[in-house]
Amino acid sequence: MFYMNHLSCPIVVSALFCSNPAIGQVINEDMRLNVPEQVQRDIFGASVAISGDTVAVGAILDDDLGDASGSAYLFDLNTGEMTFKLLPSLGHFEMEFGNSIDIDGDVVAVGAAFTNLDNWGLNGYRRGAVFLFDRLSGEEIWVLTDEERQGQNGAYGVGSDISMSDGVIGVGALWDNDQGNDSGSGFVFDVDSGLSIQKVFPVDETEGCQFGETVAVSDGLIAIGATRDSVRGEWSGSVHVYDAMSGLLIQKISPEDGESRDFFGCSVALEDGLLVVGAFGDDDSAYHSGAVYIFDAYSGEQLDKIHADDADAHDIFGSCVAISDGIIAVGAPQDNDFGIRSGSAYLFRASTGKQIAKLLPSDGAPEDVFGRSIDIFEGRVVVSAVYDDSYGINSGSAYVFTAPQICEADLNGDGTLNYIDVSEFMEALMDGDRAADFTNDGRYNFFDVSDFISSYIAGCP
Repeated sequence: MFYMNHLSCPIVVSALFCSNPAIGQVINEDMRLNVPEQVQRDIFGASVAISGDTVAVGAILDDDLGDASGSAYLFDLNTGEMTFKLLPSLGHFEMEFGNSIDIDGDVVAVGAAFTNLDNWGLNGYRRGAVFLFDRLSGEEIWVLTDEERQGQNGAYGVGSDISMSDGVIGVGALWDNDQGNDSGSGFVFDVDSGLSIQKVFPVDETEGCQFGETVAVSDGLIAIGATRDSVRGEWSGSVHVYDAMSGLLIQKISPEDGESRDFFGCSVALEDGLLVVGAFGDDDSAYHSGAVYIFDAYSGEQLDKIHADDADAHDIFGSCVAISDGIIAVGAPQDNDFGIRSGSAYLFRASTGKQIAKLLPSDGAPEDVFGRSIDIFEGRVVVSAVYDDSYGINSGSAYVFTAPQICEADLNGDGTLNYIDVSEFMEALMDGDRAADFTNDGRYNFFDVSDFISSYIAGCP
């Protein structure tokens, strides 16, 4: 129970109101990233990552080491200039190096799920591997594989997705067959040593669930998506959350309103105990308009479900998600703002589920599929358009945006502080709604009231 005997609502209401443009606006890019050597069908932007002053971009069909061998590029976020082109040791044709990518500190990880591990003396096509590079030198550090299970019993598709945080890397292997054909698995590796820490499996699914298609790691947790899990109907999807170091299952999550072909788990992100999950096949707004769910990663409680304000059929909103500093970035690669499948992206407040902005490239065009991959770090967002034709058909591009600053007390998201925000805060506080948890401690008391008042008086940026 909380007490507000010392709180006077008129004190809050009498604060100076802030008036600025509504933040549910459309924003264009700060810069577009390309390299002169791009040619048609490179699919530059198949994966993107951003951290510190570095942006990483995968180009899975680049042919430096053979047809569809793939490559990855690092860019200086301040200048937009390329700093390194990354190529794998023992690269070969059709390995699609760059299908997944991430950055953590001075390490860049690049997945190549189609790697033929015969190059390492092993046996089998499509085994996959993850390559770690030094961000500052571009030098390769480690090659991560399923070394403990070589030969015919080894995992398939290692590197289908990757995520790094705090010195560990989570790796998906969606075609692993340990529990049936394409049942999938996930790995946790130590970044410093390259050694495997854990291998995890889906708890109650066998063939075809493709566990490991998506991966997120943060704060000692690893979340792994299985879009073809049929727990609530064919290909409704699920996400498993584990303790990354012990491999102990914490939760298996599927939404109560899940339905066939929602593809829940097609994208996952973690931050501060929040689990963000995309379901691009969700039909709430229209057929395959898509949705994104927010859960408590530890309890499995659903906290919110969000949709684009202008959701439409076939947008497949939620195909990719990312979260940083309480802002959720979401891709909708088949949105039609610039023509069929031109694509878009959105930003939301994690605490309220309110839409902050819609991101669109200034040169959007039909079939660009902008929003195919996305990442966000400290207010900077990188979004790819894999079929952009600037350097030839399907050469691809990546765009960098700046997220608008959030006005914490603007609970209704209209860009103005007034009595409506006060009313919404009071209602949320009484209901124990997380929008009122201004101290982020899971409790609702006078400290939240005090923080709200301070934020309100400070006004909007």
